[in-house]
Amino acid sequence: MYLPINLLILLVAVAFICMLQFKLSRSDGRFPGLVLPAVTLLYSLFAVAGMIIFLMIQSPQMEINGQIVQEAIYTSDIGHVIWTALFTFIQLNIPTFILGVIYLSERKKISCKTEIEKMRIQDL
Repeated sequence: MYLPINLLILLVAVAFICMLQFKLSRSDGRFPGLVLPAVTLLYSLFAVAGMIIFLMIQSPQMEINGQIVQEAIYTSDIGHVIWTALFTFIQLNIPTFILGVIYLSERKKISCKTEIEKMRIQDL
């Protein structure tokens, strides 16, 4: 029932983030355009680290004679954790890749414009 509204909100948010990335990438400094890709990269690193910790250590609560006893149990094998972390990291870095491509394309346009301006100045 609310799918069209939620989809519209999502599309507006994605469009706003892309427009912001274009605006930041076109600024004079090099670093403003790297803010959003850095944020998404840090988000993916923290998410993968949390997932690894969750998969490796689970602490069930057991009650013995009215007292709560907690003990850490290592449950997952390392192969499963590595593959899951790798695929999650790749999926979470799709926005990082897209924002990075936007940044590199805009910076390339700026560098081409500055080279053309330098050639015009030398021709005079």
